[in-house]
Amino acid sequence: MKVFTTAFLMILSTCVFSGAQTSFSHTGIISEESGHSETILVNNKAYRIDNDTNVHALVRPGELAPRLPAGELIGFNISQDEDSELHYITDIWLLNAN
Repeated sequence: MKVFTTAFLMILSTCVFSGAQTSFSHTGIISEESGHSETILVNNKAYRIDNDTNVHALVRPGELAPRLPAGELIGFNISQDEDSELHYITDIWLLNAN
């Protein structure tokens, strides 16, 4: 039983910590909050975001979604949409969230 419990805990910890890994290709500081706009400024460069952009952060009590305030350090991934001049942010990680 002890071997089973140890093996189970090892498998569980592997699953938990593998999901915590971050894999972003860009970093920057949010220059201006997006508000309800579909554009966000990071290092004074405009990017597109929408409801499909994955924000990897904890939701603070009383909030419906993570906030992306100006001055926040983020890691992010982008893709280029052929129909838009702006790069689209697919994923955001809040790096200095309190």
